[in-house]
Amino acid sequence: MRHGRYVAQPEWQYMVHLPRENYYGLEDHTDMFSPGYFEQRIKGSESAVLEAEVSWGDAVMESSVPVWPSGKPRPDMTIPDVLQELMNIYTVKRNSLATVIAGYPWFLDWGRDTLICLRGLMAAGKMSDARAIILNFAAFEEHGTIPNMINGTDVSNRDTVDAPLWLIVAVDDYVQRGGEAVLREKCGGRVLIDVLRSIVDNYMAGTPNGIKADPASKLVFAPPHYTWMDTNYPMGT
Repeated sequence: MRHGRYVAQPEWQYMVHLPRENYYGLEDHTDMFSPGYFEQRIKGSESAVLEAEVSWGDAVMESSVPVWPSGKPRPDMTIPDVLQELMNIYTVKRNSLATVIAGYPWFLDWGRDTLICLRGLMAAGKMSDARAIILNFAAFEEHGTIPNMINGTDVSNRDTVDAPLWLIVAVDDYVQRGGEAVLREKCGGRVLIDVLRSIVDNYMAGTPNGIKADPASKLVFAPPHYTWMDTNYPMGT
Protein backbone atom coordinates (compact mmCIF):
# COMPACT_ATOMS: atom_id res chain seq x y z
CA MET A 1 0.00 0.00 0.00
CA ARG A 2 1.96 2.99 -1.28
CA HIS A 3 -0.31 5.67 0.15
CA GLY A 4 -1.86 3.82 3.05
CA ARG A 5 -0.71 3.34 6.60
CA TYR A 6 -0.59 0.67 9.26
CA VAL A 7 -2.42 1.45 12.48
CA ALA A 8 -1.23 -0.48 15.53
CA GLN A 9 -4.26 -1.45 17.59
CA PRO A 10 -3.58 -4.64 19.58
CA GLU A 11 -6.77 -6.45 20.47
CA TRP A 12 -7.52 -9.81 22.07
CA GLN A 13 -10.82 -11.65 21.81
CA TYR A 14 -11.17 -14.49 24.27
CA MET A 15 -13.07 -17.77 24.00
CA VAL A 16 -14.36 -17.13 20.48
CA HIS A 17 -16.90 -19.81 19.54
CA LEU A 18 -16.09 -21.87 16.42
CA PRO A 19 -19.33 -23.46 15.16
CA ARG A 20 -17.73 -25.67 12.49
CA GLU A 21 -15.26 -27.14 14.98
CA ASN A 22 -18.20 -27.79 17.30
CA TYR A 23 -20.00 -29.61 14.46
CA TYR A 24 -16.98 -31.87 13.88
CA GLY A 25 -16.58 -32.64 17.57
CA LEU A 26 -13.33 -30.68 17.93
CA GLU A 27 -12.26 -28.07 20.49
CA ASP A 28 -14.65 -25.24 19.65
CA HIS A 29 -13.33 -22.19 21.53
CA THR A 30 -10.11 -20.25 20.96
CA ASP A 31 -8.48 -16.90 21.72
CA MET A 32 -7.74 -14.57 18.80
CA PHE A 33 -5.27 -11.68 18.56
CA SER A 34 -5.26 -8.80 16.07
CA PRO A 35 -2.16 -6.55 16.08
CA GLY A 36 -3.81 -3.72 14.12
CA TYR A 37 -5.08 -2.81 10.67
CA PHE A 38 -4.16 -1.11 7.38
CA GLU A 39 -5.92 2.07 6.31
CA GLN A 40 -6.13 3.78 2.91
CA ARG A 41 -8.70 6.13 1.46
CA ILE A 42 -9.85 5.45 -2.11
CA LYS A 43 -12.49 6.98 -4.35
CA GLY A 44 -15.31 5.14 -6.09
CA SER A 45 -13.42 4.12 -9.22
CA GLU A 46 -10.04 3.55 -7.57
CA SER A 47 -8.52 0.36 -6.21
CA ALA A 48 -5.82 -0.49 -3.69
CA VAL A 49 -3.43 -3.43 -3.52
CA LEU A 50 -1.91 -4.80 -0.35
CA GLU A 51 1.36 -6.66 -0.96
CA ALA A 52 3.38 -8.62 1.58
CA GLU A 53 6.55 -10.65 1.49
CA VAL A 54 8.61 -12.78 3.83
CA SER A 55 12.20 -11.58 4.01
CA TRP A 56 15.23 -13.50 5.19
CA GLY A 57 17.13 -10.25 5.63
CA ASP A 58 19.16 -9.41 8.73
CA ALA A 59 16.48 -7.15 10.18
CA VAL A 60 13.89 -9.90 10.19
CA MET A 61 16.13 -12.65 11.49
CA GLU A 62 17.74 -10.53 14.20
CA SER A 63 14.35 -9.65 15.60
CA SER A 64 13.17 -13.26 15.75
CA VAL A 65 14.22 -16.28 17.78
CA PRO A 66 17.47 -17.68 16.30
CA VAL A 67 16.41 -21.29 15.88
CA TRP A 68 18.51 -22.13 12.82
CA PRO A 69 21.50 -24.35 13.66
CA SER A 70 23.76 -22.17 11.53
CA GLY A 71 22.41 -18.94 13.07
CA LYS A 72 20.16 -17.83 10.22
CA PRO A 73 19.28 -18.86 6.65
CA ARG A 74 21.61 -17.69 3.94
CA PRO A 75 20.23 -16.02 0.80
CA ASP A 76 22.01 -18.60 -1.37
CA MET A 77 20.44 -21.62 0.38
CA THR A 78 18.66 -24.07 -1.89
CA ILE A 79 15.49 -25.92 -0.91
CA PRO A 80 17.47 -29.08 -0.01
CA ASP A 81 19.77 -26.93 2.15
CA VAL A 82 16.78 -25.49 4.00
CA LEU A 83 15.21 -28.93 4.48
CA GLN A 84 18.47 -30.30 5.90
CA GLU A 85 18.59 -27.51 8.48
CA LEU A 86 14.92 -27.90 9.35
CA MET A 87 15.45 -31.61 10.03
CA ASN A 88 17.93 -30.63 12.73
CA ILE A 89 15.40 -28.26 14.31
CA TYR A 90 12.56 -30.78 14.45
CA THR A 91 14.65 -33.81 15.45
CA VAL A 92 15.08 -33.62 19.23
CA LYS A 93 16.21 -35.78 22.14
CA ARG A 94 13.76 -37.87 24.15
CA ASN A 95 15.66 -39.35 27.07
CA SER A 96 18.69 -41.14 25.60
CA LEU A 97 17.13 -41.62 22.15
CA ALA A 98 15.39 -39.28 19.69
CA THR A 99 12.02 -38.18 18.38
CA VAL A 100 10.52 -35.62 15.99
CA ILE A 101 8.47 -32.60 17.02
CA ALA A 102 5.26 -32.53 14.94
CA GLY A 103 5.11 -28.73 14.86
CA TYR A 104 6.25 -25.70 16.83
CA PRO A 105 5.12 -24.17 19.12
CA TRP A 106 2.36 -26.43 20.45
CA PHE A 107 2.75 -29.95 19.06
CA LEU A 108 5.02 -32.50 20.66
CA ASP A 109 5.83 -35.90 19.16
CA TRP A 110 3.06 -37.81 17.38
CA GLY A 111 3.34 -41.41 16.30
CA ARG A 112 2.41 -41.17 12.64
CA ASP A 113 4.07 -37.77 12.06
CA THR A 114 7.35 -38.93 13.55
CA LEU A 115 7.49 -42.26 11.75
CA ILE A 116 6.53 -40.82 8.35
CA CYS A 117 9.39 -38.32 8.75
CA LEU A 118 11.90 -41.17 8.99
CA ARG A 119 11.84 -41.73 5.24
CA GLY A 120 13.11 -38.18 4.74
CA LEU A 121 15.67 -38.46 7.53
CA MET A 122 17.11 -41.64 6.03
CA ALA A 123 17.17 -40.12 2.54
CA ALA A 124 19.24 -37.29 4.03
CA GLY A 125 21.68 -39.80 5.52
CA LYS A 126 20.59 -39.28 9.14
CA MET A 127 20.62 -42.99 9.90
CA SER A 128 21.62 -42.67 13.57
CA ASP A 129 18.65 -40.36 14.22
CA ALA A 130 16.33 -42.74 12.38
CA ARG A 131 17.60 -45.70 14.41
CA ALA A 132 17.14 -43.82 17.70
CA ILE A 133 13.57 -42.85 16.77
CA ILE A 134 12.66 -46.40 15.71
CA LEU A 135 13.96 -47.91 18.96
CA ASN A 136 12.27 -45.16 20.97
CA PHE A 137 8.80 -45.73 19.57
CA ALA A 138 9.18 -49.51 19.43
CA ALA A 139 9.79 -49.49 23.20
CA PHE A 140 6.33 -47.94 23.67
CA GLU A 141 4.56 -50.82 21.88
CA GLU A 142 1.86 -52.57 23.90
CA HIS A 143 -0.52 -55.22 22.54
CA GLY A 144 0.00 -54.02 18.97
CA THR A 145 -0.40 -50.32 19.73
CA ILE A 146 2.02 -47.39 19.96
CA PRO A 147 1.24 -43.83 21.09
CA ASN A 148 -0.81 -41.59 18.85
CA MET A 149 0.81 -38.68 20.69
CA ILE A 150 3.17 -38.32 23.64
CA ASN A 151 2.44 -35.66 26.25
CA GLY A 152 5.55 -35.47 28.40
CA THR A 153 5.74 -38.97 29.87
CA ASP A 154 2.07 -39.75 29.16
CA VAL A 155 1.80 -42.36 26.39
CA SER A 156 -1.79 -43.42 27.10
CA ASN A 157 -3.29 -41.94 23.90
CA ARG A 158 -3.06 -44.84 21.46
CA ASP A 159 -5.96 -43.86 19.18
CA THR A 160 -4.15 -44.51 15.92
CA VAL A 161 -4.53 -47.38 13.48
CA ASP A 162 -1.73 -46.39 11.10
CA ALA A 163 1.18 -45.48 13.42
CA PRO A 164 2.09 -49.11 14.28
CA LEU A 165 2.05 -49.91 10.56
CA TRP A 166 4.25 -46.87 9.86
CA LEU A 167 6.72 -48.29 12.38
CA ILE A 168 6.94 -51.48 10.33
CA VAL A 169 7.43 -49.43 7.13
CA ALA A 170 10.14 -47.35 8.81
CA VAL A 171 12.01 -50.45 9.96
CA ASP A 172 11.80 -51.93 6.46
CA ASP A 173 13.24 -48.71 5.01
CA TYR A 174 16.02 -48.77 7.59
CA VAL A 175 16.89 -52.42 6.93
CA GLN A 176 17.17 -51.72 3.19
CA ARG A 177 19.66 -48.92 3.86
CA GLY A 178 21.41 -50.02 7.05
CA GLY A 179 21.12 -53.79 7.22
CA GLU A 180 19.24 -56.26 9.42
CA ALA A 181 21.30 -55.79 12.60
CA VAL A 182 18.77 -53.25 13.89
CA LEU A 183 16.17 -56.04 14.15
CA ARG A 184 18.16 -57.59 17.01
CA GLU A 185 18.59 -54.37 18.99
CA LYS A 186 16.95 -54.02 22.40
CA CYS A 187 14.03 -51.67 22.89
CA GLY A 188 12.16 -51.73 26.17
CA GLY A 189 13.40 -55.15 27.21
CA ARG A 190 12.66 -56.84 23.86
CA VAL A 191 14.40 -56.98 20.52
CA LEU A 192 12.92 -54.96 17.68
CA ILE A 193 11.82 -57.95 15.58
CA ASP A 194 9.68 -59.18 18.49
CA VAL A 195 7.97 -55.78 18.67
CA LEU A 196 7.08 -55.99 14.98
CA ARG A 197 5.73 -59.52 15.44
CA SER A 198 3.60 -58.28 18.35
CA ILE A 199 2.03 -55.62 16.13
CA VAL A 200 1.13 -58.12 13.41
CA ASP A 201 -0.13 -60.77 15.86
CA ASN A 202 -2.29 -58.28 17.75
CA TYR A 203 -3.73 -56.75 14.58
CA MET A 204 -4.83 -60.22 13.52
CA ALA A 205 -6.19 -61.17 16.95
CA GLY A 206 -7.60 -57.73 17.77
CA THR A 207 -6.03 -54.98 19.90
CA PRO A 208 -7.50 -53.76 23.22
CA ASN A 209 -8.42 -50.41 21.64
CA GLY A 210 -10.51 -51.87 18.83
CA ILE A 211 -8.18 -52.49 15.88
CA LYS A 212 -8.76 -55.77 14.03
CA ALA A 213 -7.60 -57.17 10.70
CA ASP A 214 -9.94 -59.38 8.69
CA PRO A 215 -8.28 -62.83 8.46
CA ALA A 216 -9.28 -63.36 4.81
CA SER A 217 -8.75 -59.96 3.18
CA LYS A 218 -6.25 -58.52 5.71
CA LEU A 219 -8.22 -55.25 5.60
CA VAL A 220 -7.79 -53.43 8.91
CA PHE A 221 -10.84 -52.13 10.77
CA ALA A 222 -10.69 -49.55 13.59
CA PRO A 223 -12.78 -46.88 15.35
CA PRO A 224 -13.53 -43.95 12.99
CA HIS A 225 -11.18 -41.39 14.53
CA TYR A 226 -8.08 -43.61 14.46
CA THR A 227 -7.04 -42.60 10.92
CA TRP A 228 -4.92 -39.72 9.66
CA MET A 229 -8.02 -37.50 9.73
CA ASP A 230 -8.52 -38.17 13.44
CA THR A 231 -11.74 -36.25 13.92
CA ASN A 232 -14.05 -37.29 16.72
CA TYR A 233 -17.62 -38.59 16.79
CA PRO A 234 -20.04 -37.98 15.11
CA MET A 235 -17.79 -37.52 12.09
CA GLY A 236 -15.64 -40.39 10.86
CA THR A 237 -13.22 -41.26 8.09
